[in-house]
Amino acid sequence: MTKQDLVSHLGSSLKKLALVIVVVVQVFLLVISVAAFHKIEALVVMLKITHAALPPVTLLIISSLAPLMIAVLLVMMIKVSKTRARFIHVLAGAVTLYYAASALFLCYRAETGFAFDWLIVRYHFTDAIETAAVLSSQYRMLFGISALALVLYYWGLVVLLRRAGARVSMAAANLPNKLHSPAVIGGMLILVGTHVYAENNLFNLIQESRETKSAAKTLYARYYEDSISRVKGSETFKPDRAMNENLFLFHLESVNADLVQESITPRFLQIAKQRGVFFPRIQAPSIFTILSQESILCSVLPALERNLAESEHLRDGLVCLPRILKNFGFKTLYFHSLPNIHFANTDTFMKAIGFDEWHASDIMKPGDRKSSWGYVEDIFYQRVFEQLSRFRGQKIFAYIQVNTTNHYPFYNDEKKAAFPQFDEKLPFKKPETQRERMGDSMYIQDYYFGQMYDELFRKDYAQNSHVIVFGDHSFPIGKHEGNLFNINGAFQENFVTSLAVLPAENSWLGNRLVKGKEVHRLYSYVDILPTVLEMYGIRDARYYGSSFFPELVTRTKDKRGKECIVSVQPYSGGYISIINYPEKRLFDLKKGMVTVYDLVADPNEMKPLQEGEIQQEHLNLLERCLRSLKEKSVNANSPADFPAR
Repeated sequence: MTKQDLVSHLGSSLKKLALVIVVVVQVFLLVISVAAFHKIEALVVMLKITHAALPPVTLLIISSLAPLMIAVLLVMMIKVSKTRARFIHVLAGAVTLYYAASALFLCYRAETGFAFDWLIVRYHFTDAIETAAVLSSQYRMLFGISALALVLYYWGLVVLLRRAGARVSMAAANLPNKLHSPAVIGGMLILVGTHVYAENNLFNLIQESRETKSAAKTLYARYYEDSISRVKGSETFKPDRAMNENLFLFHLESVNADLVQESITPRFLQIAKQRGVFFPRIQAPSIFTILSQESILCSVLPALERNLAESEHLRDGLVCLPRILKNFGFKTLYFHSLPNIHFANTDTFMKAIGFDEWHASDIMKPGDRKSSWGYVEDIFYQRVFEQLSRFRGQKIFAYIQVNTTNHYPFYNDEKKAAFPQFDEKLPFKKPETQRERMGDSMYIQDYYFGQMYDELFRKDYAQNSHVIVFGDHSFPIGKHEGNLFNINGAFQENFVTSLAVLPAENSWLGNRLVKGKEVHRLYSYVDILPTVLEMYGIRDARYYGSSFFPELVTRTKDKRGKECIVSVQPYSGGYISIINYPEKRLFDLKKGMVTVYDLVADPNEMKPLQEGEIQQEHLNLLERCLRSLKEKSVNANSPADFPAR
């Protein structure tokens, strides 16, 4: 075989491969077009379809092929060979990019059960890009194969359009000219109409998550802004005792309260029950770290749209916990295990609310071990306490945030390779479900927290430092079908995490606090700031949150659940959750629906008591709840719960 024959044979083989890729990609798009809109396996849909499901599924199938068929018909319209040759390359590129974008949205929808929410990009663009970069680094092979498939698909499409154009043109030549063009145009119009009407076209996929306009959302926005206004100004705080103890806030990643158990978080439970008061279930306000931090540190309602960290107008003039303690002589320090301190505009926000210093990779050393989501906790904690040693003899407020081991996608091949020493200790030796993967990574996070507490914190700080340990938010573990992503849904498994308060051992609070107590009354992260202030003798602060300090120093049994607990899901169309315990009302802003659950009789929210369209009576209940928080913030001595019915 000559060199020319070899090149010709290779070119022919690659063309055949490219055509095969075209077929494979079209089949994949056909399957994913169905799977993204039907809660059954794609193959079952294709092979065992019911009569009732046939029309919508057929429409999705035709729609998935429509761009390719339209491209073929467009090629037929061009009779000049040179013009057609150039046009085919442009058309193949356009169809390839269109299908690539469609595939991304369809895969996202099939995996999550929801349309991609553009608010994530609108309000958290840089974070979305960085998150995508992290995930792509974990799936390099998949992305590489996908990129190669796109190149081959484009090439195969060029070959296909050349052949199809030539053959169809010959067939069309036998038709009278007056029939040829109308037939082609008519075919294109039918295909365009079918594609536009079907749910799986790119425009509909983008429009599906358009911003929601809702009376409930408008009402909530008014109180959200009011909660921020309460945090602005020059209120004078007057403690009734000396503020001598340090304050440490230990922020753990994605702690689902259902997984806080002896087999998964033994050290957290041991420390909490032996040395402090334990809240096994506490309501996080939202589903992202920065959104929770805004409520923790500033006692504001959680954001549905633009948040404090992203808006200079909203964060300007805030009097949050760091600034308050700074005014009482504390050195205020923030530590972040993710190397990029700019993530979620964290550095700007922490500076704005009064932290003296904010640190991430700048305190680390060359060779310090890290993974996709930051520095591994053991070395990160060590570097943090090396920094804290600079401030011996000073009062400090240290907010220490870890992100690394228990971040989505939780325990995977990367973490298995990074932590071989835990292979025989993990609660789930062969994790298969998200619950098990998360349980394993929570175990590693808990181990490093316990190690830090024993080796770095206890000797130098336990005697003179108050501590609050908490998960920044929860993360769903699939109690509800398909609920595996924190940006979708608003069930309690999306919000409820755990918290412990540990007093300085050599302090008046250390002597009064009821160690070993478990508080089962549900509180919210909006309540943390007022509680901390009361721990330091500052009462009657005018925030939307209510202090749970009395729970720390009394042996009384739990009261009925706290009323008007607010959490929001900004994405997947938007949800507002209000709990007037035990009733939970969940406002679905996109669908305009409200669902009511009884959290005592049905803690997993499997059987709603009511479900229907949002009516004025529901808006009145929402406003009643929010207004009760506003009135409490105006008159700090009024009850935190909203009035009895």
